[in-house]
Amino acid sequence: MLYWTILLLLICAFYMIHSTKRKRDFQIVQTPLRSLTDSMLHEKYPILVHDYIEDVAPIVKTVFRFQYLFLSKPSVEDAVVTQVRTRFLLIHNQTESEAEVRIGPDESTLIPITLDSKNLLILPAGWTVEIEAIHSFSLLALNDLSHRLFFTH
Repeated sequence: MLYWTILLLLICAFYMIHSTKRKRDFQIVQTPLRSLTDSMLHEKYPILVHDYIEDVAPIVKTVFRFQYLFLSKPSVEDAVVTQVRTRFLLIHNQTESEAEVRIGPDESTLIPITLDSKNLLILPAGWTVEIEAIHSFSLLALNDLSHRLFFTH
């Protein structure tokens, strides 16, 4: 029985380490909404969804339904560089015009990304984001138990 318990703890520890590990390279996945799948989320790269998305709630209930346990609306200040400390951060451009965010794997490599009207940017844990005009965006943080334990605020 002790061996099974130790084996179970090792498997859980391996899962926690693997699920919170960040990517070191820089790549942005661009896709229309109809091609967005949950397998893309496991790649741990930012995903830019090029579609007119009026509301992100249906996307959260379909594509992300098995990806999170906790949902919150984080508060981010204008022009402050912030590291994503949740499993996914959804950044939705609510305006009818283009808006810009800067993202990168760390603070030293932030690049500007232009979000068209009603487009969605999905950032995985560990990525860095800077938002100039926060009032243009709707933010939604999706978290699971391992990211909540290891990425404390």
